[in-house]
Amino acid sequence: MLKYLTSAGFFLALACGVALGQSPAKVDRNGTQLECKPQYATSAPSRDPIVSTRLTLSDSNAQVVHIAQSGQTFNRADQYSLNSAVWSNNQFTWNGRNKKKSTVTMVGTAKPMTDDDKWFSYTESVFEGGSVNKTYEMFSICTITSQPPKKEAGLVVVAPKAGQVSPAEADADAKHPFGFRRLIIDTPVKPLRPASGLAAPSILAPRRVMEIMSR
Repeated sequence: MLKYLTSAGFFLALACGVALGQSPAKVDRNGTQLECKPQYATSAPSRDPIVSTRLTLSDSNAQVVHIAQSGQTFNRADQYSLNSAVWSNNQFTWNGRNKKKSTVTMVGTAKPMTDDDKWFSYTESVFEGGSVNKTYEMFSICTITSQPPKKEAGLVVVAPKAGQVSPAEADADAKHPFGFRRLIIDTPVKPLRPASGLAAPSILAPRRVMEIMSR
């Protein structure tokens, strides 16, 4: 039986140039981290079985680290030269060729199992001599450990209330050695351009204009 796991751990840097296949309104899954527990593997029982798999998944960049019962770690980067890694159609897929035996390839696929993204599945498959002859498969259930924030439809602008002197402005006024009064004029301005594909903010940000008039 072929031996597929090796030691150490580092990121797999890829030059894929594949565009995202998701709408900007959906979650940007780049950088998603998963902790996986193997459910089955089509190989003979091992004296030091894999008990956990840690994934960090981004377009053109992936980390796949297996942890054995003894605590020893195995990284797919040490064994496979990846051809691609990409989020597309709501799932992440990477594939690579074995560094020691060029006829052996591996495909890893992670995808959400629930709408709230709390549970994912991760499957690794090994093929020999093409995509038909599958020689190994491992299936795992994963929980998400970290994920980039969702893209919001516009920018959140924090501004002083119209016609009122803010605490910072009042503090600055107190430092003047002469008596004066401040006049605040709030005028609407165009909002900042939102990120590409996102809706513009519905509330315009006020512009603060200060006039100091001596008494």
